[in-house]
Amino acid sequence: MRFLPRWLLAPAMIAVVFLSLPLVAIAVRIPWSSFFTVLQSGAAQDAIELSLLTCAASTLLSVGLGFPLALVFGRAGEQGKLPWWLAVLRALVTVPLVMPPVVAGIALLTTFGRNGILGGSLSAFGISIPYTTCAVVLAQTFVSMPFLIVTVEAAVKTQGTAYERRAHHLGASRWRQFSRITVPLLMPSLLAGAALAAARSLGEFGATITFAGSMQGITRTLPLEVYLQREVNVDTALALSMVLISIALLLTLVTNALESYGSRRFRRSASVAAQILDDDAAAAVPAERSVLPQLQPSWPVLPPEQQMRSERQEQHEHYVRPAQPAQPWKIRVDVPDWNIDMEIASSTHKVLALIGPNGAGKSTTARFLAGDLPSNKLGSRCRSQIQAKIGFLQQNPALFPHMSVLHNVAFGPRCQGKTPQQALDIARQELVAVGMADFADFAPHELSGGQAQRIALAQALAVRPDLLVLDEPFAGIDFQAQSILRNIIHQRTRQGLGAVLITHELLDVVSLADDIAVLEQGRLVACAPIDSIINNPPNEFVASFLGVNLLVGEYFDEAVRVTSTLAVHSTDVDDIVSQGAIAAAIFDPAAVALHAHKTGGSPRNSWNGIVTRIQMQHATALVSVLIDGAHAIKALVTASAMVQLDLHEGKEVTAEVKATQVRITARD
Repeated sequence: MRFLPRWLLAPAMIAVVFLSLPLVAIAVRIPWSSFFTVLQSGAAQDAIELSLLTCAASTLLSVGLGFPLALVFGRAGEQGKLPWWLAVLRALVTVPLVMPPVVAGIALLTTFGRNGILGGSLSAFGISIPYTTCAVVLAQTFVSMPFLIVTVEAAVKTQGTAYERRAHHLGASRWRQFSRITVPLLMPSLLAGAALAAARSLGEFGATITFAGSMQGITRTLPLEVYLQREVNVDTALALSMVLISIALLLTLVTNALESYGSRRFRRSASVAAQILDDDAAAAVPAERSVLPQLQPSWPVLPPEQQMRSERQEQHEHYVRPAQPAQPWKIRVDVPDWNIDMEIASSTHKVLALIGPNGAGKSTTARFLAGDLPSNKLGSRCRSQIQAKIGFLQQNPALFPHMSVLHNVAFGPRCQGKTPQQALDIARQELVAVGMADFADFAPHELSGGQAQRIALAQALAVRPDLLVLDEPFAGIDFQAQSILRNIIHQRTRQGLGAVLITHELLDVVSLADDIAVLEQGRLVACAPIDSIINNPPNEFVASFLGVNLLVGEYFDEAVRVTSTLAVHSTDVDDIVSQGAIAAAIFDPAAVALHAHKTGGSPRNSWNGIVTRIQMQHATALVSVLIDGAHAIKALVTASAMVQLDLHEGKEVTAEVKATQVRITARD
C-alpha cells in the first residue's frame, strides 16, 4: 500500500464489489435445504462426472502439448524478439484466447467433421469425432491450452537460462537440466497455467455445444446442463453453478497453496537464520562448532613444515606440486562476429590471469574454455586442446533456488555419476573447506552475496576440476568476503589446482597469478610470467592496471623521444636497448612532483600539462595530467599538496620527474 495514492482505493473497492457480488448473489439465492438433493439427480450426476472427466483429460492434453510449446516460444524469445515465422506461429496458436467460442466450435467441425480437412480421412477408418465425448475434450483443449501457453511462456522469459547454463557448467546433460532444473523452477507457473486451463475447460460452453452437441452422459457438461436447467428449474441451475464456482475456487486455492509451499520449502526459522547470517563473511567453521568435524577436504593437505615456510620461499613457490603431472593446454578462440581471434596456452598447474580493457574478449575466452559459447558463433579456426576437467565460476553465483545449499553443491558430483550418498559426502567436504558447513540446510535466498559466492565456489570445486575458470568471481561482493574467497582459491591453487582468472583488480593478479595474458580488441598482446609483465608492461592499459606511467617512443642518448617536443630522460636503461629502437619509459606516479610552475631544480624531466582528472584515494589523490597535448601521466599527491596547489580539473601545472626514478626498457 506504500507509495500509492489513496484515491486508488475507491476504484479498487468498486472492482472487488463488482467481481464478488454476483458470486455472493448466487450463494444467497441457492435453496441450501435441497442443495444435495438436487445434485443427486441423474442429469446432475452425469453432468458433474462428465465435466470432471473431460476437464482432467483436456488439462492433461494442455500440459503435455502446451508446456513444450511454451518452452519453445520462451527460449526463442530470450533475445527480445521472436523470428518472424515463430511470431506468426505464436499468433495462430494463441488466437483461441480471443476467438468467440462458437467460432472455435465451427473451426473444429471444419477440421474433424465428416466433410472436414481431417474428418474425411478419419471416417475412412471408422473414426467419428463430432458429437462424442472425445469432441468435448478436443473443444475444451482448443480453448484452454493457450492460457497455459502464455502463462508458462512469460515465466520462461522471466527466468532466463542462467540456471540451466550453471547446470551445464557442472556437467548436467540436457535431460538432467530439464528434469532437475527447468521443470522444478517452472512448476509454480505450470500449476498456475494448468489451473487456468482447467477452469477454462470447466466453463467451456459455445465450442462444446457447436462441435459436440448436448447429449446427457455423452457431451452435456455442467455449463450445458446449467443452460438447460435455467429454462426448466432455476434452483437446479443455481446449485450446479455453485458446483462450478466451488471447483474453480478450489483449483485457485490449491495452486496458491502449492506456490506458497514452494517458496517456504527450505526456509529456516527467523531466529536461527538471524543468528548465523549475522556474520556475513565468517571464517572457516571451528572444529568444535562444525557439524561435520570428522570430514576433511579431499585435496592434499600441506605438511606443517610447508605451511610454515618463510615469505621468501613462498614468493618463489606459488603452489605445491601434486602427484599428478601438469597437463599443458592450448586454445584458439575464433569468434568472427565479435572480431575475436587469439591463441592462448598454459598448464593445469598454473594460474593464468586474463587482463585487458572492456570488450577485449576476456569473458568470451572464459566461456569458450567452459564450453558455453553457442556453436553458431564459433569460427572455423576454433581449437580446444584441453584434456583437463574444467570448473567454471562466474560473477553471478546462479545457485539453484529450489535446492538447499547442500544439494546445490552435490548437484555436480551427481551429474558425474556419483551415488546420492557419495555426492552428499563430497558436498559436505567442500562446505567445510569454504567455511559454510553450518549453512547446508539453508536456501540460496537466505544467503548474502559473499556467502552465495562461497557456495558457488564449493559447487565448482565439488566436480574435482583440474582447471578452474574464474570470470570476475569477486565483483559485487564486500571486501571481507573477497578476502575469504581469495584465500580459499589461493590455497587450492597452491595444492596444484590450475586456474584462469579474469579480473580488473591488481590485488587478485599479484596474489593468485603465475602468468598474465594481456588481451586487447580480441587479440593476444602478451602472455608471460607475472614478473616479466610487471617489469615490462606491454601497453598503456597494463601500465595503468599496474599503477605506473608508461610512455613509448624512440631511444636516443639516454632518453625516450615520445614526440619531437616530449622526451623522457633516465639513468636506468636496459642493456638491450639500442639507439633508434622503440623503447618504453616507466616511472611510478609517486615519482611525479606537481608544481604551479617550473622550479628550475635538478629534475631533467619537466613538462607543462593540464589536470584532467582527480581521484581521491583515502588521504592521497591520483591526479591525471595531460602533457604535450596528447599523453597522460598520473601523479600521486597528498591532500595538503592539493590544497597548496589549488588543484582542480583544468588547472595548468608543471610535472617533474627525476631521471633516476625512470626506467627505460626495450619494446618488441
